[in-house]
Amino acid sequence: MKFIGLTMRADKHPVYLEIRDGIDQAWFGLLAACGFTPILLPNNLHTVQCYLNTLPISGIILSGGNSPVKYGGDSMARDEVDEYLIHWAEQNRQPLLGVCRGMQSIQLAYAHDLAPISGHVMPKQNVVVNGSVSEVNSYHTLATKQCVHPLESWAHSEDGVIKAISHVQHKIHGIMWHPERILPYRAWDINFIQKVFSA
Repeated sequence: MKFIGLTMRADKHPVYLEIRDGIDQAWFGLLAACGFTPILLPNNLHTVQCYLNTLPISGIILSGGNSPVKYGGDSMARDEVDEYLIHWAEQNRQPLLGVCRGMQSIQLAYAHDLAPISGHVMPKQNVVVNGSVSEVNSYHTLATKQCVHPLESWAHSEDGVIKAISHVQHKIHGIMWHPERILPYRAWDINFIQKVFSA
């Protein structure tokens, strides 16, 4: 059994003013379909460090939700955890997959600036993946149309927005669509996630 660390979004409760970590339950079904078991990683750096030092985590998924603080988000703790996990994956040669906000975190970690965009919040969108058109979803308002070393792009929308990236040396990848929200889960996404974490 392979355990994959899965980050969570941070939301403030409007009445109790608690900051709560949460995750779409669809992630559990998707990772089960991939043959993996998630270990939920809270937005607390000390706890995440303890998990990484004591639990058999074989890779990381940076999930979606929350804009980075640099672009109007309100969870500095989440930014810190994402940044730490990216460097942990790089230093320990562990696979990492960023999904939507998770891909944005990867881009920021490697000094890519994001910019506001419109027309990319929709349940269905055609993207060009390795030269072939694929229908995915899109739920983001920040993006870039440029990709520079050490990242390279392998998917983009029809208007040139980058939709998927990979590190040229490390096992670090990012996608801007939400595979957990595509039901039934796509065989392509399952195969891709399995490939990311197969090493």
